[in-house]
Amino acid sequence: MPYRYELAEFSQPYIDSGLVMVVTERPRLEKAHFIVIKAFKLKLWILLAAMSMSTGAVIWLNEYVSDNPDFSGSFPQLIGSMLWFSVTVLSFSQRESIKSNLSRLVLTTWLCVVVIVTACFTALLSSIMTVPRLEPSVLGVDYLIKTNAAVGCNNKSFIIRYLVNLQFKPENIKEISSFSDYPKAFEKGEISAAFFEAPHAKVFLAKNCKGYTKSGPVYKLGGFGFVFPKGSPLVVDISEAVLKVAQSGEINQLEEQMLISSNCSSPSTEEQGPGLGPELFSGPLLISGVICGIVLLISIARFFRKYWLYISSIIANNAKPALRWASLVLTRCYTRIVRPRSVKDSNTVIEQRPNAQQNVEITEVF
Repeated sequence: MPYRYELAEFSQPYIDSGLVMVVTERPRLEKAHFIVIKAFKLKLWILLAAMSMSTGAVIWLNEYVSDNPDFSGSFPQLIGSMLWFSVTVLSFSQRESIKSNLSRLVLTTWLCVVVIVTACFTALLSSIMTVPRLEPSVLGVDYLIKTNAAVGCNNKSFIIRYLVNLQFKPENIKEISSFSDYPKAFEKGEISAAFFEAPHAKVFLAKNCKGYTKSGPVYKLGGFGFVFPKGSPLVVDISEAVLKVAQSGEINQLEEQMLISSNCSSPSTEEQGPGLGPELFSGPLLISGVICGIVLLISIARFFRKYWLYISSIIANNAKPALRWASLVLTRCYTRIVRPRSVKDSNTVIEQRPNAQQNVEITEVF
């Protein structure tokens, strides 16, 4: 293509171009082992499990403080009942009766969250299992070259030379005269992929909405512009006009209008991958979490208020042994560390005194 500049001059491209590969679509193979888990993301699963456990713990604590016999028993039984209540509340099958209004408030908000999450989970899971998800039948050019697959392009186009430069064999390149012949060639198996310039690929995909998609990289080309003889003074003026129209957005509007007015009733949209995140349920989860936190603080205050005499008696009874133990430890530390040093210092003083007296007597004799 660079040799064209030796023969003529070109204006600024009004449409960017590139070599695009179009292939047929095939159903995406989903791994059915964990398809149920794919409905939600891992963060949402962890958040729901944590919220369920915390809700069960708050309700259990509040009912335990309220002297509910269904939430009493030994410590292992209490832990087991709390965990079991957190699980059964998800399916509305809990057998324990709720007496406290605060517990009912926490349970009501959490059940609303469970209903919303369950409805979204059911809808998304049904769409994953029933709506077919498609993917390109050929993912790259290398696969076509290795398998000697036949490809198609427009008749008498420069694309043939470009494909030969990409290591395609000339006998594997099929020239097709019109757009209407491409679907027939795909159906008969004559070609495995078709190569178009980017604007032509958009038109082809707009007319053939289902069963075809773009695949692989886009090979950049020069673009579409106006041709003038060498030295023409119109090149600068036309290029300036093209830039003004492109910057105003009129070209994009014309392109959208022309593609929408084709046989397709609506433009194709990209499929959203499965897996809802916690941000979609942030509102209900936040409300439930705030109510759960407030009730938890109230339950803790009620617990200390109810059992304050018992807790204070335990502290008082354990205070004296603790003080005795601390004094005993200090005494032993003193006798083992400080006392031996003081005794040793006193012995050294006693040993030094006789020597001093002898020195005094010697000085008096002389």
